[in-house]
Amino acid sequence: QPDAITSAASMLVRGTVTDQSSTVISAGTVTVTPVNGIFEVTLPLHSQGTNTLFVTATDAAGNESTAGVNVTKDSLAPQLAITTPESGAIVPALPVLVQGTVSDLTATTVMVNDVPVPVSGSTWQREIDGLAEGQTSISVVARDSAGNESTASRAITIDLNAPVLTIGAPETGALTAVGTIVVSGTVQDVSVS
Repeated sequence: QPDAITSAASMLVRGTVTDQSSTVISAGTVTVTPVNGIFEVTLPLHSQGTNTLFVTATDAAGNESTAGVNVTKDSLAPQLAITTPESGAIVPALPVLVQGTVSDLTATTVMVNDVPVPVSGSTWQREIDGLAEGQTSISVVARDSAGNESTASRAITIDLNAPVLTIGAPETGALTAVGTIVVSGTVQDVSVS
């Protein structure tokens, strides 16, 4: 049976015991009497990672039997990082390659802009297409097997088109008798302020 995974500080252990005489179940400092051969006891999880919880059954003759179960405690959120693109990046072409890393005690899923992406070792990536020009944000959520979440985001600017340049002065065909002339105009572009 696979290990149970939880973010809780304790775990409810249930089980059955069969014997010809009455039995007592002990686990750590807790002692319970089974009802119709069924017992349950809540045991603390002392550390992050694998905790082995042992339960001992003792019958009226003093015979003992012990069983254990592994429980993984993971109460910490995954460590999540976006490595590319850089914050504030100006992206000149689509798709945008978004890459990063994630680490945790338990298996982790990653969503980039609400789309699940595969995790290979500790790395993940996704290409995002169809973004409109201008400022946008990329959001990433990592969720581990115990339900803990981490989020990260990146603000970038999509700039797919060349700037629009307009010369306002001098007018086309203007004549001048001076050696220098002042040229003024406007430029429009999503990445020019």
